[in-house]
Amino acid sequence: MKGTIGAAVAVALALSAGGEVREVAGCRAAWDGASIKVGNGLFSREYAVGDDGVLRTVSFRTVGGMEWQRDGEAAGKKPSPDAKIDAEPGRWSPVGAEGLKVRVLAQGRETEIWVLPGVPGTIVKRAWTDAVKPVRDAERDFRRRNDYAALC
Repeated sequence: MKGTIGAAVAVALALSAGGEVREVAGCRAAWDGASIKVGNGLFSREYAVGDDGVLRTVSFRTVGGMEWQRDGEAAGKKPSPDAKIDAEPGRWSPVGAEGLKVRVLAQGRETEIWVLPGVPGTIVKRAWTDAVKPVRDAERDFRRRNDYAALC
């Protein structure tokens, strides 16, 4: 029990200090002041924390594979100056595998990012939903950037 608590504190401290976080069950997270990078042995995903407190995906790619999503506009936006990030080992469900729970608090909005071993993506839980707008590929003009041709 003491080892688990110590590991959680070490992970939280490393993340808030802006350094690479030690892996928890093969899951990892890093915060560099402008973006959050999470992943496991199957994928890596980078989020930008906007000045409105909303997380936006900058990049989503498979390990050793292609990039499935890229948003250069999100990467260039000014990050939220008050963002607080911490991470700790956790379980999404009582019977689930232990993974990494990353908590982001910015502009009064709390978002959890869950990274679990063997899962090729994240689970994102928002404590707020008033400003969530669905984004459709047509709005992003996905095909114009030639990414569509790489998928076919």
